[in-house]
Amino acid sequence: MKKMFSLLILLTAILGCSNRDIVTKDEICPMYYSLSGKIENGVRVIDVKAYKFGFNPDIIVVNSGEKVRLRLTSLDVAHGFKLEELGINERIEPGKESVVEFYATEAGTYEFKCSVFCGSGHLKMRGWLVVK
Repeated sequence: MKKMFSLLILLTAILGCSNRDIVTKDEICPMYYSLSGKIENGVRVIDVKAYKFGFNPDIIVVNSGEKVRLRLTSLDVAHGFKLEELGINERIEPGKESVVEFYATEAGTYEFKCSVFCGSGHLKMRGWLVVK
């Protein structure tokens, strides 16, 4: 009985942590995510697609100390990419690539969101930058 209870608690923790319908940064388990993008000339390059009403990927994982380049594109209408803690607020126009570069200097989990109103689901359009 004790083993069954322990197993139930472990499964609950694992399943709760892997939920993709993320509400807060405390619900993200960085150990379950691999690094995003690829290294090009010493820079971690990540392609991010914005669409009504989300980002792909919606969880971006990088190493602390890395230089990061985000190549942002919109699949439909104008969107924004705002990562307040890093002072980033970039407009993304459909058919055009916007590039944002920064150094991921401090480990943590940071929310990014759309900063250009894009319709009824705009407030739910967000994602997370995880710096390991």
